Amino acid sequence: MGKKYSIASVIGFSLMMLSVLIGQFFIFNDSMVHILGRKVFDAVFNPLLICLFATHIAGLVFSIIGLRTSVREKLKGKGFSIATIVIFLVELAIIILIFGLLLMIALGG
Repeated sequence: MGKKYSIASVIGFSLMMLSVLIGQFFIFNDSMVHILGRKVFDAVFNPLLICLFATHIAGLVFSIIGLRTSVREKLKGKGFSIATIVIFLVELAIIILIFGLLLMIALGG
């Protein structure tokens, strides 16, 4: 029987992918308004926004724990943890760039 996977790594990766799917809801929100209707969309918007940030942070925390566990106990799942951390850092860099550009536009620079 092969090595077991680090459960924290798999949970962290799953949470990060869930947050990416929730993020798609916000990207395509105009089409979601037409599909769900304005009242339903307004009702689910704020809870989904909170879930987006919560799953992002929880995924990162679980991945860091999973990376440490997989290295210490020589378990599989190190790739899941590294992928989650890389996805988080790329998304963070994109968010910082977007806010920087918005700030430059707002200040007239």
